[in-house]
Amino acid sequence: MEAEDTVAGDNEVSWDALADTGYQVSDGLYYYTVEISSGSSATTPVSGEVTGIQYVGGVQYLALGESGRMVSLSTVTSVQ
Repeated sequence: MEAEDTVAGDNEVSWDALADTGYQVSDGLYYYTVEISSGSSATTPVSGEVTGIQYVGGVQYLALGESGRMVSLSTVTSVQ
């Protein structure tokens, strides 16, 4: 998605579950990266129930919900 294809506020990304090779990928948990131009800033809020704590390479992560998504403690900005 290019900047000119977006609007202020929320934007939605769809994925057809195909790899770059054109073949369907296996079931699993996939993440994507958002890149922004220099001098800009973006936030991607994440929320969920903390279901565990994991250590990977000596770094502590919170595991969220059934997805098992891991969030680094250093990125947490608030707890409610």
